[in-house]
Amino acid sequence: MMQTGMVMVVGVSQKNRISALLQSLPQEETLLIYSSWDGYYKIPEQIKANPGYKNFRDMFHHVIDIHTSGHADRQTIMKVIKTVNPKDVICIHKEADAHL
Repeated sequence: MMQTGMVMVVGVSQKNRISALLQSLPQEETLLIYSSWDGYYKIPEQIKANPGYKNFRDMFHHVIDIHTSGHADRQTIMKVIKTVNPKDVICIHKEADAHL
């Protein structure tokens, strides 16, 4: 059986869009790989100051937490693409003149 799927690079600012998309996806097959400092969703003061991080994370049933610092460089993005081997790649957030 051939597996299909997709990978999306998203952020907290896209919560409404992702929330709508999640309604049409099987939760048991949907995984969030969350790259953020864990204090945003574990430390009460941080949650109170900006609840968006925890609210976004809580939308998913399956989460893997990976903290990275800053934005991924071109080599890292290419490594992810080669690892995941997607049919299509849609760059949502990039420099205006950047090319993959």
